[in-house]
Amino acid sequence: MQKVPGISANTKWDTLSMNVKERVVSQVAEYLKVMFELRFDRAGALYLSSPPEDDVYVGPIVSVPFYRAADGIVRVPKAEPPLHTELSQYRGPFSNTSDYLQSFLHAELHVLSHHRSIILSELEEQEADQEAAASRLELGERILRKALELCSVYPGNNQPGGAISTPTKPFSIHLDDFRLSNIMINEKSGDVTSLIDFEGATIAPLWECAVIPAWIQDPDDQEGGYEGGPAEDREKLREIFCKVMDSREWSVLYEQGKLFRHFRLWLSLQVSCWASEGMEEWVDKRLTWARLHPGVALPEDDY
Repeated sequence: MQKVPGISANTKWDTLSMNVKERVVSQVAEYLKVMFELRFDRAGALYLSSPPEDDVYVGPIVSVPFYRAADGIVRVPKAEPPLHTELSQYRGPFSNTSDYLQSFLHAELHVLSHHRSIILSELEEQEADQEAAASRLELGERILRKALELCSVYPGNNQPGGAISTPTKPFSIHLDDFRLSNIMINEKSGDVTSLIDFEGATIAPLWECAVIPAWIQDPDDQEGGYEGGPAEDREKLREIFCKVMDSREWSVLYEQGKLFRHFRLWLSLQVSCWASEGMEEWVDKRLTWARLHPGVALPEDDY
């Protein structure tokens, strides 16, 4: 194993000159543009072919909630077989977007069905009594089932913004953990020497892949991140990024996919989050909307 040359961009980002940052962002955009042009007919995760060759294939997804542990915590410690083994049946790969989106909810509903007492005990720690916890669990389960239906239409297999250039291959590469720490650079020239930590990369719908890195998004934007510097610097870098991307298809999917990406983030959450106040109304509104506006997200005032 060889060490990748350069330093992690996050270690010196705040002290780099604007010229160097612009060089980094320009190169990152070039790489992401090439990745976005790679298309696949299934969603999941990329694997090397076996025996090892210069080829890859799309296999089961590697993502929350399918990890053995989250932040070192095993949710159902004494499950036999282990919970992550039970949930493997929902990992795909997936031939369409609806199945991909629903997989996360199927996993949580499986946990509720097979380990209900453990999930109930989790909620009892948050509620005043057992009755309140049981009521909240029933609410969350009901909303999860409604969300399953929502996944089939919001956007489901519809393409936000209309037809795409590769209708038989509607998936591309999404870097789930694309922080500055995973970009190796030459701090003097701004040359990108490597992009690392691809183990959580997903082959996902194009609208999920058409993103601007969180570290150059506005800090107040829902897709923005905590790292990256002041808003005015990010705005300049964002302009450079979009100019390099220079793709109408990417631009349309970026804009039209924003609220669907927001929804996608919810899908990996546990039942306690789905049982939050207002969530059932949120799902119901979008179910009604999606039947009349396929492939179009319901506008949100607070986005």
